[in-house]
Amino acid sequence: MLLLSKFFHPGTAYTSGEGNLTSFLHASLKQVAACVIFALAMTVSYFISISMEAIDNTTSWFLPAGVRVYAFLLLDKRFWPALLVGEFSLFGMSVDYIHHGSAVVTVAGMVDYLTDPLRVIPPLGAMLGVAYLRHKKPNQNAIEVKWWLMAIMVCITFIQGVLRALTHAADGALSLLQTAELTIGYWIGDLIGCFLVLSVVLIVSQSRGLRLLQKGIVLTLLIGGLVALCELFVWLTGASNPFYLFKLLTLLALPICIYYYNLQGAMLVLLGVCISLVLLKPQAVVFWELQVFVLSLAISGFLTGSAFELVKEKTNKLRESVMTLEKNNREIKRLTKQLATATDKERERLAQELHDDVGQSIIGLKTEVKLGERLGLPDAFLQSLRSQIDYIYTSVYEILFQLRPKELEDVGLAGILTGEKFYLLLNKNGITFMPDVHLQHTPDKAVEADLFRIAQEAISNVIKHSGASRCAVQFKETDTHWRLVIKDNGRGFDPAVCKAGHGLQSMRDRSAQHNAELTIERRNGWTQVQLCVEKNLITD
Repeated sequence: MLLLSKFFHPGTAYTSGEGNLTSFLHASLKQVAACVIFALAMTVSYFISISMEAIDNTTSWFLPAGVRVYAFLLLDKRFWPALLVGEFSLFGMSVDYIHHGSAVVTVAGMVDYLTDPLRVIPPLGAMLGVAYLRHKKPNQNAIEVKWWLMAIMVCITFIQGVLRALTHAADGALSLLQTAELTIGYWIGDLIGCFLVLSVVLIVSQSRGLRLLQKGIVLTLLIGGLVALCELFVWLTGASNPFYLFKLLTLLALPICIYYYNLQGAMLVLLGVCISLVLLKPQAVVFWELQVFVLSLAISGFLTGSAFELVKEKTNKLRESVMTLEKNNREIKRLTKQLATATDKERERLAQELHDDVGQSIIGLKTEVKLGERLGLPDAFLQSLRSQIDYIYTSVYEILFQLRPKELEDVGLAGILTGEKFYLLLNKNGITFMPDVHLQHTPDKAVEADLFRIAQEAISNVIKHSGASRCAVQFKETDTHWRLVIKDNGRGFDPAVCKAGHGLQSMRDRSAQHNAELTIERRNGWTQVQLCVEKNLITD
């Protein structure tokens, strides 16, 4: 059936408006081949089914029901009429020949054949069920398609079982209870046949090369193990019914195969179990017990295996999403670090430009003031110039400090926090500065630069927004972390409610570059910004 589907899967268009004689003949040949090959497959599966129809009167599995469903499922709709013709003609004649030894085709016989519900309804039902499946779930998850397929097989085989039972009950020899039992018996046999065909299709269609060889070896070992252990049990105990041991071994093999091969593993076990039963020919087993066991194994294995396959598929997609997210996070951190590095370099460039150009201009202005003194300009005018020059010098120096403090290179962050710069900056705004710095080592340059920027931003926020009278800064180290705390007794804010501005976001971005833990909280009347950075490189 798989080779058939590959050979016939959508090919060249052959309508009179689009094709020539060659394409028409080619398409016609495909239709005839589809009809003949399908009828042959149905006949072979029917012959196998009647050969297994009574394994010591314990089982009956009807394979043509599954072959029919999968033929309609695997082939394009253009070949469905050829399948119907093949079943109503060649397959019908083959069945007559198997049962009666001859296959005489007459008009009356063909009319009887086409008016027999048992012959007509199953293929039409399979065709309509597959058409509904294709219409309902054309692009859905493959597992959902298989579940729909199972539901369709259950419905089609039930209808077929009812028709076969009613055919036998038509002469009135069977009671209503016997008809119901016969219906269920036929239904179970047809459904098992569908699952057996399904198992072969799944294993072969979804495996290639070594994977298919591997599953063939597993199937062989499974069959050999089941048959050998059951025969050994019979030989050792003298019992005529090893069926309970057989069920136990099957239930042990099922979860193992599902774990390694998902749905294909469940179908592998079903196929192995049925072949083993054919080889063992179990004695003294009730028909219903064996049939119900095989059907239960098929349905439970199908549902469990497909669910396990779906979970594994979702898990793999989630793992891929997590890996993609981690990759994106790493890229974002890399770009953020590059941006911060570029920003620091630009700060250094601006600082150097201000120092060289504006600084030289201020020196020039001071020289001009001294020249004015010699020329006897008014003292009030000169004093005003000195005040403006001092103001410009202080402002430029503060800007230089904001851009790239020279002290960070000279004395490090600890020296800046205990030096005059933050003292003067805060005291000028009426805020008492309380530093508490205890270090035995200094952080590496990259960490130290980002810690300075975070401290600088936090202190700037204290000055601009807090209305505080006191600001405390703690910078300490433990065996594993650097700990920087900036807190004030101002009005505070709730970072969960307050919209994060550029400064707060910058603090978070800089802390994220070092996988640091940044917390902002209000505690005992103080607003506290705390940063804990894990130690990496340490220089004395």
